[in-house]
Amino acid sequence: MKEFTPPGPKCMLAIEKLDELGPMIVRDVAKLVPGANNNVLSHSLLRAVDMGYLTVERGNRRVDNCNVFTVVPNWREVHQARLDLYKKWRGVNSVFSMGQMQA
Repeated sequence: MKEFTPPGPKCMLAIEKLDELGPMIVRDVAKLVPGANNNVLSHSLLRAVDMGYLTVERGNRRVDNCNVFTVVPNWREVHQARLDLYKKWRGVNSVFSMGQMQA
């Protein structure tokens, strides 16, 4: 189920900023996103990498989390396809809905 959840608004704003300004590390992106926490944003951006929105060049973790994030050229198409898939998702989220599906 987690695969179908679209990125949150702060993550989407971070992706927009990366698209506009080019590759950056988390600390620099967090400065551009109001109310963003470096650790939470880093986790969100790594999740966006798994979803196909970004690529990451892993850096040295001891030097201020220097993973460099870059936007995939067709990220808007990937986002639209994921949104369409999210809207179609009719999966089971509880045992009660599982019972309704069999009825």
